[in-house]
Amino acid sequence: MHTLPPAERQQLAELIASYVNDTIVEIHRAGHSWHHAGSEQFFIGHRGYLDGLESYLRQSGNARFVPLPAWDPDSSIPAEFTAVKPTDRGATRPALADLSPGLPKPANLATGAVCAIATVRELSLLTQPWHGAVHGQIGGTMADVNVSPAALIFWCWHAFIDDIYDDWLSCTIEAVGRPWGYPGGATARVVFRGHDAHLHEIALTQQWMHFDMTGVPGAVPPAGNPMGYASNVPRVVYRGDDGRLHELAIYPETGAWGDFDMTGVPGAVPPAGDPMGYVFEVPRVVYRGDDGRLHELAIYPETGAWGDFDMTGVPGAVPPAGNPMGYASNVPRVVYRGDDGHLHELAIYPETGAWGDFDMTGVPGAVPPAGDPMGYVFEVPRVVYRGDDGRLHELAIYPETGTWGDFDMTRVPGAVPPAGNPMGYASNVPRVVYRGDDGHLHELAIYPETGTWGDFDMTGVPGAVPPAGDPMGYVDANGTARVVYQGTDNHLHELWLADKWYHFDMTVTTRRD
Repeated sequence: MHTLPPAERQQLAELIASYVNDTIVEIHRAGHSWHHAGSEQFFIGHRGYLDGLESYLRQSGNARFVPLPAWDPDSSIPAEFTAVKPTDRGATRPALADLSPGLPKPANLATGAVCAIATVRELSLLTQPWHGAVHGQIGGTMADVNVSPAALIFWCWHAFIDDIYDDWLSCTIEAVGRPWGYPGGATARVVFRGHDAHLHEIALTQQWMHFDMTGVPGAVPPAGNPMGYASNVPRVVYRGDDGRLHELAIYPETGAWGDFDMTGVPGAVPPAGDPMGYVFEVPRVVYRGDDGRLHELAIYPETGAWGDFDMTGVPGAVPPAGNPMGYASNVPRVVYRGDDGHLHELAIYPETGAWGDFDMTGVPGAVPPAGDPMGYVFEVPRVVYRGDDGRLHELAIYPETGTWGDFDMTRVPGAVPPAGNPMGYASNVPRVVYRGDDGHLHELAIYPETGTWGDFDMTGVPGAVPPAGDPMGYVDANGTARVVYQGTDNHLHELWLADKWYHFDMTVTTRRD
């Protein structure tokens, strides 16, 4: 505001004075919700209030004053803005007492630093005490919430507050934990838990677009990593901070996202870990319950409703020690690390039509798992996992024998031992992505030109950064291979394959606004 020429400051002050009347002042007095501690209404209410003045300025041919110039309370109040508007009947209001409050913006609200504030509640709680101190220090009409807008400086002071809110909205959301990519209809989608404790989705239409899923009616913030899959409609399952299992899905009858509390399914229990959704004939969700047992929720064709199946009751099955993973290859299959330290697969056996257990640790060459396994399909079912020998293993049904066999993938030239859980997916060839113990992102794939497995250090893709967590690979509806992961810069990254691998920093799409 101090950069405006004196004549323009005088003109703006006169315009504000002509706008303010008892009705305008009363709107602020009645805005009780604007002043609740920790409420986003503190910002939204005052922003709407400023919008009224800015509309007036535009309509009066003074759009050059929009957005409204801001006043920093570390400086003195310009002489043109020390006035206080009388009531409509001409009654004077208290004059301002201190025209040089000398109260600078707190360091944690500075541009850039404000991005470290995770939630709008925290932003509000950090802003409001300083905001109140400025009003109180100036005193007079500014110190009385019932009449403070009659002080001309009120408006430019709140423009300064609004700039802080805008700075925060312009910050990008950083991913916390493992992101999950999936094809939802014709759209590539990535869901993740943000550092703001919200659930976020980035979806590719003509360009990547951000959606804060925590705003879906009934949705709650996530307590773990979400997982997305598609069955007629896009679906996202996650463990909420209310301790319950939630599914967000686009409901065909409305075309909008809705929430379903899956813990309300008869027999279901609250989750103790992250759920996993998959499709075999019907949508299915597998998870470790807080009862220590393995559960599958599925839509039963005979009823059309969700039902619960306690998979730990399958003969030979043991309770899970980690998060299970479901996939489909001729039959539904669920792989998991058991509390006996073995790797188990539960599947419906065609000869019986019933679920059965297979202890995969008995496969020749297989070793016990040190992390959670991942099942996928390329020609045959495959299960990749980090073994307790520190090496990367793939178990697959070998066509020539029709039996499961083990392949130590760490023997692939260039491969390194894994530092986390691997992820397998298929795109023309089988592919396994993982974070190596060298801090790099690796993909192992069968190269068509040789017919053998080879290693590709994906960290060498221009723009890529080393991974901070486990990567996730998937194929979109157009057949494009995509790998998403959280980088050591706390950004969300995607590598995608066309004529070669390309990099995209997805965090640029996740502005809060």
